[in-house]
Amino acid sequence: EAARARVRAKERRDAARTKSQISGLSLPSKLVDCELAGTDEASLYICEGNSALSSLKAARDGRVDAILPIRGKIIEASSNSMSKVLANSEVQDIIKTLGAGYGDDFDIDRMRYARVLIAVDADPDGNSIACLIYSLFWHLFRPVVEEGRLFKIETPLFSIATREERKSRKVYARDDVERDERMRELDEAGVKYDVSRLKGLGEVEADILEEPAITPATRVLTQITLPDVSAAESALSLLFGKSQTDARKEWMTGERVDEEDLI
Repeated sequence: EAARARVRAKERRDAARTKSQISGLSLPSKLVDCELAGTDEASLYICEGNSALSSLKAARDGRVDAILPIRGKIIEASSNSMSKVLANSEVQDIIKTLGAGYGDDFDIDRMRYARVLIAVDADPDGNSIACLIYSLFWHLFRPVVEEGRLFKIETPLFSIATREERKSRKVYARDDVERDERMRELDEAGVKYDVSRLKGLGEVEADILEEPAITPATRVLTQITLPDVSAAESALSLLFGKSQTDARKEWMTGERVDEEDLI
């Protein structure tokens, strides 16, 4: 018990030191800020890597869209100590960018953006990064989730360019099923088309990315909501808990489908 108390006390001291260091620093140099940061019109895009940053920057509206790139898979907040999470440079950049503190001291009214949008590739690695960001916001910026201000952009996996006499257009699909459905619709309408698979945000042209990922009227978003706190905690424990290896394997392979395990 005494040893555990010493460890907890050390973690509190380390977290306090990190908090002091973070609060005294300016905005991250890699942040591409927007003109209206600090207003209800501003949005923050958290994207994967500098290549995605370049594409999003070319497609964004500089007045209201800010972009913060992170490197690969961010630290997992559910299974690591708070001091270790806060020591992570990517986490520090997010804290400084939001400008509203973290944990119990997080004040959503001070947040520099009205909403946060996660922009990752439409593949398993991208979805894994998105889940890590969900976990981070759950532990450090929970009011953002509670107020429905965290979103994931459903970036397309396929671009379908039609070849019509009067006006060509682009149709997007998020997966194989949606691609086949769009192709069937075009076939029935007698429209010729070309299908391209988009490798990732970093390799997508700005004019292709603008419509499905940036423009509010046409982009597709998934809102990260919180209908049940205990279910959310159970899901995070199942997905990231160090002692949940066997249960996680059973859940991923479909062997375990208890109601409380469904997300």
